[in-house]
Amino acid sequence: MSSETEAQVRSLSPRQFECLLALAAPMSAKEAAAKLGLALDTFETHVKEGRRRLGGLPRVAAARLVRDYAEAGGALPERRVGPTTGMDADAPREPT
Repeated sequence: MSSETEAQVRSLSPRQFECLLALAAPMSAKEAAAKLGLALDTFETHVKEGRRRLGGLPRVAAARLVRDYAEAGGALPERRVGPTTGMDADAPREPT
């Protein structure tokens, strides 16, 4: 895996990483969302944004890339804190 590809995988949020990794398992998106405790729409949003950060890869390719990265012992993405709010950048937001 190239260093550029590794940097793209590390740019994923933890939730995006989990959702893409779950897609690599032999289960439906609905089952994967339930396993992660997410609504299907939320799960799909994380997958879509994760794919965008990976250069627009197709779903299966993105899932395989994340799985291969994890199996190779790659470091999992860490939660990031928002620069202005101090809030967890990956946490769900309250409606305003």
